Amino acid sequence: MVTRRQKLRRDAIFDHWLAGETTTEIAQKLYLTQQLVSDVIKDTSTSRLETLCISETPPVYNVWNYTSCDPRFGQNYPGRILGQAIVNL
Repeated sequence: MVTRRQKLRRDAIFDHWLAGETTTEIAQKLYLTQQLVSDVIKDTSTSRLETLCISETPPVYNVWNYTSCDPRFGQNYPGRILGQAIVNL
């Protein structure tokens, strides 16, 4: 069972990671070990993809063709990068 403190720590680590910080920088800022930060990022990345219900294997082609934006990846706006392309990467 995940405590509230563990959830807050996990969310903070993941937010720093999404901001482009390295595991070393995150560990120093949050006073954690680099191994713990790496483990949390690995586990959180997997669980967030599962939350989006991405169970299908993305196509592996040189040309990707998506007819529209998948609504699981947020609102549509000009200049939006398709979530499906990010998952495929």
